[in-house]
Amino acid sequence: MVVIDLMTNQKQFSNRKTFNSVDYVWERVSFYHRLRVCLRYVYKVKISDIKEGDNEINIEAEVMEKSYAREVRSKYGRVLMVADATLKDETGKITMTLWNEQVKQVMVGDKVKIENGYAKSFRNILQLSTGKYGKLTVI
Repeated sequence: MVVIDLMTNQKQFSNRKTFNSVDYVWERVSFYHRLRVCLRYVYKVKISDIKEGDNEINIEAEVMEKSYAREVRSKYGRVLMVADATLKDETGKITMTLWNEQVKQVMVGDKVKIENGYAKSFRNILQLSTGKYGKLTVI
């Protein structure tokens, strides 16, 4: 039997005697999960649909406002740059947290694309962030 790995588009032969851990896990993942993994790279949500705790958020929006950058110290002692930007699409607005190089990358009026973002509440305000695994691109 041949299994096509949807993440790398490589053929994998399940009659092999040895598997690395990725092959072993991937062949046992349900069809639903494989479909969800593929769709998360295609499906874009609207700002009005975002709720606290959502992850794997893909969105395109325009930057309406950007706060001044400020320095904060992480719990590990590193000094980080942080700023807030207000994003807007046709359904609403949301605050996005920009970290380090993202602060310089984004300007007011830019259209941005966020891939694999997540939503959280900070001081009772819903915020969007890319985190460690997300990606921010200026279109």
